[in-house]
Amino acid sequence: MVNKMINKLKQFWPYVLVILAIIAPWFFRSGYLFFTDFVMGPKIILDWQSNHFLLNLFFKILAFILPVDWLEKIFISFILFLVLLAGKILVEQLILFFGNSPEKISQPLVFILSLFLLFNPFVYDRIMYGQWGIILSYIFLIYNLAYLFKYFNKQQNEDLILAWVLVGLSFLFSPHFIFFIIPFFILFYCWYFKNKFVIKKLFKYSLAGLGIFIFLNINWLLPTLLNHSTGTVGSAVSAITKQDYLAFKTSGDTPAEAYRNVLMMSGFWGKDQSRYLDLTRFKENWGKSFLILIPFIIYGIYLSLKEKRTRFFSIGLLVIGSLSVFLAVGISAPVSGQVSLFLYNFLPFYKGMREPQKWVAVLVLVYFIYLGLGVWHLSSKKFIQTHRFALGVFLAGVIIMQAWLLFWGLNGQVVSTNYPADWYQVDQKIVKDSNCQTKVLFFPWHLYMSFNWIGRIVANPASVFFSCPVISGGNMEWGGIYDQPSSGVESGISDWVLDKNSDKLLETIKNENIGYLVLAKEIDYPTYQTRLEAMVKQGSLMIFLETPRLFVFKVSDKK
Repeated sequence: MVNKMINKLKQFWPYVLVILAIIAPWFFRSGYLFFTDFVMGPKIILDWQSNHFLLNLFFKILAFILPVDWLEKIFISFILFLVLLAGKILVEQLILFFGNSPEKISQPLVFILSLFLLFNPFVYDRIMYGQWGIILSYIFLIYNLAYLFKYFNKQQNEDLILAWVLVGLSFLFSPHFIFFIIPFFILFYCWYFKNKFVIKKLFKYSLAGLGIFIFLNINWLLPTLLNHSTGTVGSAVSAITKQDYLAFKTSGDTPAEAYRNVLMMSGFWGKDQSRYLDLTRFKENWGKSFLILIPFIIYGIYLSLKEKRTRFFSIGLLVIGSLSVFLAVGISAPVSGQVSLFLYNFLPFYKGMREPQKWVAVLVLVYFIYLGLGVWHLSSKKFIQTHRFALGVFLAGVIIMQAWLLFWGLNGQVVSTNYPADWYQVDQKIVKDSNCQTKVLFFPWHLYMSFNWIGRIVANPASVFFSCPVISGGNMEWGGIYDQPSSGVESGISDWVLDKNSDKLLETIKNENIGYLVLAKEIDYPTYQTRLEAMVKQGSLMIFLETPRLFVFKVSDKK
């Protein structure tokens, strides 16, 4: 029994080595990892109406055991490992689906194929931007497909229920993934009906799975539907306008270029902001590796269409892949743009998907299924068997070259960084002086800003650092969008920042019980400093503390 378990665990060492080659540098020094869309700090915020509530609750519990900066690194490492593990399970199930026996599945081949789900432009771009919610939803989408295949292969009811649970988790971390999952569910359910599965049992266990799906999301979904949400999803969707669709459209100067980017699993708008190394700028290798893989994908398509048993399924899969390409281009092309705008206006929740390039997640999976089928079938050929080691290394290398910049701490682009000592000093002083009976207003007023001690533009980390409740900027300032206030509070402060109404700041301070204003000495801080010091002269504020990186003003009792 022990030997059997050890042998089974040995299957995972290649996966572990790949992940270590990515994350190892982060563990050589203490500190947090800062991404454009993802920052963590000593404080973990729990908002029960947020779709990230369960994840943050999990972090909160583990924070009693481990430092939060270690939790962040372990969390990211675990996510990356889950991508490969999901690929392993999906490869095994689709090979069984297409007619092989479990004993004939080559584990080295399974490992090589699973690399495709991690090393591709779609995943690279989302990782570099710190969109870990999208990566998690992508992972659960992969697992969902694996268990839909498994349900067909073994017809065990718990697999169908688990598939629905995975849908719920995918929806939880990125609600727009529900649109990516529905086409696959339609295809599989039609496939089940075609193969004369017991309809009553299928309906019964699907209903049970749907109940779990609702339970996993009820905390944020109900307030959102009732327009009472304070969480991330409801407030974000309500603020979206047509300008968002223009700002976040799929990358490409022409419709043809947008389609090309999508077909090659690229096209993310964020790569053009020069906040990280763009894979598409490495012309000597970007895209060439994918071109090498295309014949394997085409061969997989040919095999699935040739086989009468899988022809119906393959046609449906090709339709899903074509649909994902069309919708991923979005308003970057005329016809797809008209369809996308129609969906934004009339399909519930679709309005929130302002960046249609997310549809590339579906295309990646379609490519993966056909790639797995093509490579698996070729692996049985005598020539391949004779040279399997060299050809396996070659195939793994080709797949990895699609996103080789992931290695060694994302090519050193993200490094472990500690919060400055004076940030901790200021936090302790405010806590000691106020016992957190008042809030902290943080300037400069930007959602994204550059910090000298980080060295790049990231999401403002003030709210996850300071112990007391923090009000900080939620203004987008990108692509013609300045502000996306989620509340009247933010709107009032924005008016002061833009000098529309100077009285608005004092009014907000009074109404929101703000006791301290912290100004970071970053980017455009001199403008804020001048105006806040003028308020000191007026008696509304007083200087509380100054450190090398921060000014701290305290609201005067005379206000």
